[in-house]
Amino acid sequence: MMPLRPLDELDDLEDIELPKPLSLRRVCSTKACRGTARPGGRHCLACHARAVRRYRDRHAQQLTTSRRDGAALRDEATRAADSARAKLAMALRRGTMRRGLCQICGTTDVMGIIEEPQRWRDAVWVCREHRDVQLERRREDAAQHTANAKQTAWYDERTRVLAAIELLPPEERARLEALAERGPAGMRLSPGAPLYVMNLVRAYKAWCPLRDARPWRPRGVPDSIRTIENLVVLTRDS
Repeated sequence: MMPLRPLDELDDLEDIELPKPLSLRRVCSTKACRGTARPGGRHCLACHARAVRRYRDRHAQQLTTSRRDGAALRDEATRAADSARAKLAMALRRGTMRRGLCQICGTTDVMGIIEEPQRWRDAVWVCREHRDVQLERRREDAAQHTANAKQTAWYDERTRVLAAIELLPPEERARLEALAERGPAGMRLSPGAPLYVMNLVRAYKAWCPLRDARPWRPRGVPDSIRTIENLVVLTRDS
């Protein structure tokens, strides 16, 4: 037991020495087993492995059917990724490939991360500790690629819509520009503002279905051309 100190010798409460916490050990819940339970589980590693094997043996047919049904619903990207992982595992099993060192710490206990399914031989080898770091970098690269693709699609759509608006009659173009000038809280946007361009694109896309009901066509354009987009393509090709 920790000896007590007189209160007059304590300058502050921080001087009180706290007792060390007790080290608790969770015991495996399997009868006649005194092993340490897994973190977050009720059984030790050996008992958990035996329980998993027994479950798989009892439900082998259901598990096979479930895997087969799940494989039938895969898309092309998932099929390519699964095939690349299977090829890498087979190459390691046959000895035609060898595991490399971790790219970050250089340890030998590594796992392979396939960047591109078509180039599965160029797998990135990382340890379990740095696997999350590599996957987080891949997620950031994928998010940046998606953002760049959306930005490029927006630029293309804006260019196409602005070119189509230039071909409209003056009264229709003035009506769309009046809609685009309406800003939040009653503000009036200038034609050079980014929000003005976004409103103009939205107004044109919302106006297209109404325009198709009563199509406008300049003289010399065939009757089969019903939309401004086709008119832009015809003008560009000519």
